[in-house]
Amino acid sequence: MATPTASDNSTSEPEIEKDKPTEDGKETLPRDASPPFNKPSANVIIRTADSVDFRVQQAILAEASTVFADMFSLPATGPGQKRQQREDDDQEYRDGIPVISVTESSKTMDILLRYCYPLVRPPLPTPSDFCNALVAARKYMVEHMETELKGLYPGYASQSPLSYYALASAQSGWVKEMKIAAKAALRVPFLFGYVAPEMRHMNASAYVWLQLYHGNCAAAAASAILSRGPSSHPLLPLQTLDNLDYVFFSCNHDDRFEDRVVNLVHVKRLNKIVEVESWFMEYLNALASLVLQAPLASIMGLPEIYSRKGALTMCTDCSRKVHDDVGRFTELLMEAVRKAVDGVPLQLHD
Repeated sequence: MATPTASDNSTSEPEIEKDKPTEDGKETLPRDASPPFNKPSANVIIRTADSVDFRVQQAILAEASTVFADMFSLPATGPGQKRQQREDDDQEYRDGIPVISVTESSKTMDILLRYCYPLVRPPLPTPSDFCNALVAARKYMVEHMETELKGLYPGYASQSPLSYYALASAQSGWVKEMKIAAKAALRVPFLFGYVAPEMRHMNASAYVWLQLYHGNCAAAAASAILSRGPSSHPLLPLQTLDNLDYVFFSCNHDDRFEDRVVNLVHVKRLNKIVEVESWFMEYLNALASLVLQAPLASIMGLPEIYSRKGALTMCTDCSRKVHDDVGRFTELLMEAVRKAVDGVPLQLHD
């Protein structure tokens, strides 16, 4: 019987990262995996591409993965029992235990097996580790592992969005993962010339798609804050602005700390041109400039800076309200930005 391999059972994409071969290029002798996958009671050995032998129990893997169950064509032996090799049997054995060769590296197989066994979840310190684990989960149809990793993917992608986008683009059918990573990339500026190590897996088209998406989202986000209207005045396009009950529109009281300096703005929702404090227009322009660089960038601290600036110019009563009013208005603006960005598609074609 020919030695089965994992590649016989799946058309899944290959692993993203392989362990490096030995320097002299010679085939390495098999070595045992680290605990708990080195127990002599095992009844099957999984041999990885880098010649690491994982001694495991067929029954545990068969319960976790239908692919593993199909791979085990030999009836299982009891714990610690050895199988006698027949002369006409070309199945490979080690220590009387059948060996099944797979294409994964030992690092990826260790992660996969720790999800199959009732063990503590392994760490996934790099984008390649995470994506290789998800590839393996899908290839071997370990459903609970795939479900868990899919739930974790947005959080991991937000830490290194370009790396996760590049790795997802190298896999067939990872459209959802590409979109999640591309959206996460909107939190930072698109830096031309920046190269993440994982980008060697990404082709030029995928890079251009991301660049265009980032640019289109930036334009949409900035236009959700301020844009050009039919008049010569800036247009405030906020569709959820139902009234002007904000101190930066209305403070014209005699006890102001400084004379009022205003700009004119066209409020689209109310279809009227109104006066607004000049410091608040500076704030709107600052927000628009920020999202033009990074459409979903954090604005932490920016509202407070301009609230303090406004409080120094307004009357005593309005200066007490300015922080809350800027906060309320900013919430409306950021919701409009998110809605505008959500309406921009990631075009995955040339």
